[in-house]
Amino acid sequence: MQRADMFDKVLLFLIGLIMYGLFSGNNMEVVPAIISVIAIGLATYFENSKVNITILIIYLGLGYLIPPLLYFMPTLLYTVYEKEYSFLILFAYLPFCFESTHKADLLVFIFFFGILAVWQKHRMIDLYRLKKTHYELQDNKRKLERDSDLQRKILLEKQDEETHNATLNERNRIAREIHDNVGHQLSSAILQLGALRIVDSESKPLITLEKTLNLAMDNIRQSVHNLYDTSIDLYLQLKMLTESFEFCEIVLDYNVEEIYNSQIKYAIIAIVKEALSNIIKHSNATRVDVSMIEHPAFYQLIIHDNGSKLCIGDTDGIG
Repeated sequence: MQRADMFDKVLLFLIGLIMYGLFSGNNMEVVPAIISVIAIGLATYFENSKVNITILIIYLGLGYLIPPLLYFMPTLLYTVYEKEYSFLILFAYLPFCFESTHKADLLVFIFFFGILAVWQKHRMIDLYRLKKTHYELQDNKRKLERDSDLQRKILLEKQDEETHNATLNERNRIAREIHDNVGHQLSSAILQLGALRIVDSESKPLITLEKTLNLAMDNIRQSVHNLYDTSIDLYLQLKMLTESFEFCEIVLDYNVEEIYNSQIKYAIIAIVKEALSNIIKHSNATRVDVSMIEHPAFYQLIIHDNGSKLCIGDTDGIG
């Protein structure tokens, strides 16, 4: 946009310079061109409506004293023109309607190229506003697309989390049903079989049946334990613990891919519970940081608070 604006100014100035050279003959002077360049440069630099109008009025006054300045007036009109002050351009032409001392070719040039310059600047302003609106619409479109992608990602993550939680809950339910129903029924059958073995301890079918039932019981017990172990989501458990902690501000930093050992999971959950309980009882902290970090050979659990109160031996605790 700035390049096009500068190109139009240079083109109008060159046209004025050519017209000045054609109609002035051998009396062409450098001073009008220099004054015009200074006026156009000042109007370009300040970009202030009031200042530019003042420059135009002064330039028109000098144009009566130095008529060749008027050859460069279209360039100045192009520079200072704004839609809000378009009526002032008409006042700029008004004195020449009653002026008869200037040459006819100069007056025609001023009117024709001045109107052409104003029309071109008017189009340039409209083009600039259209481009600005276009860029704003593009920015808004990109922002909406980013927001839409972010919302979609959040929804997908939430959906995955809900699906994962539903899967874990279903595993827990199945484990409880197996434990409460099948497990109890097998235990009852094993007890009844034990009573029969007392009556007939040498019966091979009863011995075989007892081994089968014990094996089935071991398999069910192992399956229930496996279901319980895989249904423990360590991150979810720690998140629930931190969200329910209302004593002070708490921040959870969880950086672990997966822990397959259920004993480690239970140990971590128990440690965090005990630590948060001790902070409530024995600390005047205002912030707690819980960090769970996975290293190549071990897991690191850090629980840190900013409390300054140290309470040892003033409670009835056992730890």
